Amino acid sequence: MNSNQVFAELVDLRNKAGKSVYHRLTLAQRLLTDKDWVRAPEHGGGDESRALDRLEEECFGDLCGALSLPQLLEVLHHVPDEGDWKRNKYNLKRMHEEMKMVTKGPPVVVQRPAPQDELAYFKEENAELKRRVKVLEQENGKLRRMIQRIRQDVGELQTA
Repeated sequence: MNSNQVFAELVDLRNKAGKSVYHRLTLAQRLLTDKDWVRAPEHGGGDESRALDRLEEECFGDLCGALSLPQLLEVLHHVPDEGDWKRNKYNLKRMHEEMKMVTKGPPVVVQRPAPQDELAYFKEENAELKRRVKVLEQENGKLRRMIQRIRQDVGELQTA
């Protein structure tokens, strides 16, 4: 196999792996919307945070060193088209950074909706804020668990 063939095979493997990641994230997203699965102790663990932990631990350990599962799902939410993933060469970090820039963006002056649209506007805004809070709570939970594991490791090292 010459170098060009090796390179072509590497690109092909990247594309296959990228498609697999995309598919795994869509399946995880589907599981997390299944409230019965999330609530069942033997499946999701009883709540969304535990379900995320289980999925991250058992299904996404190969990726979660780069981005957490909530971050990966946020990328999928903002870049739902697999074609866009392919155009980005399945580069999760780049898509995440671009997504953060787009969602952060400059301050936006919000125009007040017409009175008849106000309720729908505020409901939509409230839903988006709740989604952001949920992502932040999930990140917070993950960071707390990481701190707990580090403390345990330090304790074990100190007693050794």
